[in-house]
Amino acid sequence: MIEPLLNAAQMVGLALLVGEPVYRWVVAGSAADRPLAPGPGPKVRLAAIGFVLLTVGALGDGVRAAAAVWGRVDLAHLAAFFVESRYGRIIVIQLALAAAFGFLSAFVSTRRRSTAARFLLPALGTGMVLGVSGASHAGSAGAAMTVIHLVHVGSVAVWGGALLHFALDPAGADSRTSSPARMEKSARRLSTLGQAAVGAILVTGGLMAARFIYGAPALTGTPYGQSLIVKLILVAGVLAAAAVNRFSIVPLLSRPEATEAAHRLRRTVRVEAALVLAVLTATGVLTGQVPPEEPLTIPQPIRRAGDAGGIRYELELEPGDTGTIVFWLRLADPAGVPLESAAFVTLWMPEHVMPEHRIAMTPVESGVLRGEAVLPMSGRWQAVFQLAGSQSGPEPKTDSVSGIATETALAVIDFVAGISPREAQFVWYFTWQRAFGRVQGVLWLLVYVGLVVFGVRALRVASGPRPFYPLAVSASLLLFASVWQVGSLFVGRGYPTAGLANPVPDTAETAELGRQLFQVHCAVCHGPEGRGDGPQGAMLWPPAADLTEPYIQMHSDGELFWSISKGVPATAMPGFEQLLTEEERWAVIRYLRLLAEP
Repeated sequence: MIEPLLNAAQMVGLALLVGEPVYRWVVAGSAADRPLAPGPGPKVRLAAIGFVLLTVGALGDGVRAAAAVWGRVDLAHLAAFFVESRYGRIIVIQLALAAAFGFLSAFVSTRRRSTAARFLLPALGTGMVLGVSGASHAGSAGAAMTVIHLVHVGSVAVWGGALLHFALDPAGADSRTSSPARMEKSARRLSTLGQAAVGAILVTGGLMAARFIYGAPALTGTPYGQSLIVKLILVAGVLAAAAVNRFSIVPLLSRPEATEAAHRLRRTVRVEAALVLAVLTATGVLTGQVPPEEPLTIPQPIRRAGDAGGIRYELELEPGDTGTIVFWLRLADPAGVPLESAAFVTLWMPEHVMPEHRIAMTPVESGVLRGEAVLPMSGRWQAVFQLAGSQSGPEPKTDSVSGIATETALAVIDFVAGISPREAQFVWYFTWQRAFGRVQGVLWLLVYVGLVVFGVRALRVASGPRPFYPLAVSASLLLFASVWQVGSLFVGRGYPTAGLANPVPDTAETAELGRQLFQVHCAVCHGPEGRGDGPQGAMLWPPAADLTEPYIQMHSDGELFWSISKGVPATAMPGFEQLLTEEERWAVIRYLRLLAEP
């Protein structure tokens, strides 16, 4: 629970710190538009609070990470962590940049914009945001994802920080008596900044979701996905509040009722600021969570055998059926008699600061134990095989960084985990099957095309002689979603066989062969008619699919062939390429096409 709070403190502090000069120069306008404040003012004090939050959050997270590695915290361990580990060095550099940014920002707070500040402050701010991105789990996904995360977090911080400062001082003069006209200018500038930031947030957020959210189960069934849903709801609330302020209240600031409208704007913008604080908190929580990527595994089995203190062992690591890694351990005495013993596998990443994963191995027969793990991150791992409660074997060696090996260590195996080879073979392909292969596909295509036409027409009306901005925003969103859906009917991301046509003839004999195979291998889960009501189907999670549903039938024959051959990840659906020939699998698909017919 402490890690999300520390990450949220860092995100809020970052926004308050970088938002002050952005608000002062971009939102409040140039010195010609407003009087210079005689002293630091409340905005600078708010930035100072941001620096404190950022510092406490970063240092606290460093202490937490060091404690997770060593199990205890003292000055020697903290010094080693902040000097020797990549994560620790990032925190030190980030805080140094924050101190320089805060000092420079405060120094020029009562002066006109200088050339040095114009270049130094953006550079220092980018460095701080890069520290947040580099220390996040997105930073371990490669340089491209780090840059995308940098733009995302930077946009949230700049927009959110500027909005929080605007809520404190809407007119940019540190005074509640500022003119409504100056307040209107500030609000319009903030709106322009917000539109650019939200556009960047949506684009980069979509790219990160495509990279880390592999399906609906990852979105609804993991902490990362659930936090993302909460964040999206909060962002929608901020946009709704911003639309009310921008289109309903701000135009009144240039009319006779400007004084009353200014008071209303101050109240409503505080509600918007509270929602922004929640968005910043959700962003910080997401930054520290492990994204639910596709299950990770190893490309091929790893085997090792040896002798440790009179115990003969055989070790094996092999890829599991659904992206897991399976560990096997066989124990025997020098005469070859199986030995009974409890054992563990301890997993950790030497190049990352994260706690180790300990997996208890389960006896499956005399002298044979089995364990299974789902790894949260790709990269280099070490597996330490240990016996519990045994004094035989070599003297255990405790790793100086991880502190592992409190029991007898039989062996240490290095391996590299990555996305399952099955998942790594995803390709983009063009298909007409979903759009024209079935009646429902044609109907959905007509619906989406109709929505595109409606969206274009609504956008033209909203942008006419009497512009109506809420309708323009709604029409733009509808148009974007409709065009996306039309494209998804023709372009998809799937397996190499997705575009293949079914090579077996579409005859009654082929369908009968497919029916017989289906009843033998598939009906126990999917039911005799493929409705997901088989005797084993209800006991599975997720339950067996109803193969008569339109979304199943809209898949191409090639997509179904791959799923039948390789199985479906994260489900109990196994692969049948070892049980059925290619011709038999294609015949089953011919039968599946008949299930949805009346």
